[in-house]
Amino acid sequence: MSTISGGNRPFGRAYLHEADLDLAREHGSQALRRHILGAVDASHLPDVFSREAYLGSTPHGWSPIREGHRFDLGGRELAVYHTPGHTPGCISLLDSRTGTLLSADTVMPMVWLFLQESTRLSTYTASLEKLRKLPAGKIVSSHFPHALPASCIDRLLECASGIEISKSVPYSTPLAAGEALLYTDREGDMEVSIAFDPHKLQTPA
Repeated sequence: MSTISGGNRPFGRAYLHEADLDLAREHGSQALRRHILGAVDASHLPDVFSREAYLGSTPHGWSPIREGHRFDLGGRELAVYHTPGHTPGCISLLDSRTGTLLSADTVMPMVWLFLQESTRLSTYTASLEKLRKLPAGKIVSSHFPHALPASCIDRLLECASGIEISKSVPYSTPLAAGEALLYTDREGDMEVSIAFDPHKLQTPA
């Protein structure tokens, strides 16, 4: 969620799952903000962006939530589902009136599961299984410009179940520490990829 990267600064408070509270505090640090600025291509930043304001702002408070929480938006409700994977506290929000699932970093054509805080693959696939049972017709994810079909969940499950080290390629990004392997599934109606830590593929005995 944007809360982790500091996107909640325009608001008085932000909500996030209790499992990500420590991570949110870490991502609000000056050191991490400087690192992000150094890694991002300045030409991709909006004209109104202020480096000084970004570095000098103080994150607001966070209110912890759990699965089952409902946001009443006045004539519309968003139900919270805990969907760990990208981080332990990832959540997805369902607007049952419109059948829209706000999936944050859980469902998108390319998913990061290689971060230090990312969960094991089995935990992530359990989150996908939870989401595929919901009455969602379309998905709005983070970092992607248009709505995705609900079938993206099935494609990611197929991708996760088919991961092979030998068919994966090295992956890294200046935005996050560590190196990963990237597995891409091109077999279905949508190409999807998962960047993963090979040490987190198996469930501990």
